[in-house]
Amino acid sequence: MTGKEGSCSTPAEEGSCSTGAKGDGKPGCCGKVLAGALAGGIVTFAWLSLSWMALPWHKESLLSFKDEKAVAAVISENISGDGVYVIPFTNMGKEEQKTQKPFAFVSARADGIDIKSAMSASMGKDFLLCLVLAGLLSCFLSKKGPGCPMALSMQLGLLAGLSASMPNYIWFHFPLGYALTGLADVVIAFTLAGFVLSKFVFRTKSGCGMKTSCGTKVIDKTEDK
Repeated sequence: MTGKEGSCSTPAEEGSCSTGAKGDGKPGCCGKVLAGALAGGIVTFAWLSLSWMALPWHKESLLSFKDEKAVAAVISENISGDGVYVIPFTNMGKEEQKTQKPFAFVSARADGIDIKSAMSASMGKDFLLCLVLAGLLSCFLSKKGPGCPMALSMQLGLLAGLSASMPNYIWFHFPLGYALTGLADVVIAFTLAGFVLSKFVFRTKSGCGMKTSCGTKVIDKTEDK
């Protein structure tokens, strides 16, 4: 079976992993996806690190208990193991609730976590997640063809942010500010990644008009201006 134009299994054709059109040595579709994963992943991770470590908005949306030791003791005595717990528990509305207040939605680890010791591993996992997200974004943009990669990335970030943050606000009564902060984080991260991809991976002018999609030549409208 011969590879179709633009597939990642035909190194001599445009859109391949190793070469571009006519085997000129330029990165093809898969090469751009890998480059996009690295470049977009780095900027996404940098933004999220800055957002959580330096900016005040996450600190303002996370509160501490008045007596952590007392709360920790009560939780330890009333959980059956690691998991997510909710009070009042109604089994998705099938049972009558036993308490009226407060409402709480808690992720519990019975053996606890040393936050400082776990920080490096958590940041490593977050960086890998950023690479995967940026790679998927790069793959989508490379197949999309002409348009505005940065604007499209912002729209995808809005879609991802809404689907990730708002159900917690709707169903588990997270504070609106907390949900909106998480939404803003995702939108900004995707937009920044889209900017980096459009400028340094796909080499578009003014962020719009991709010269090539995955193996298919398209018109870059910005060249006519």
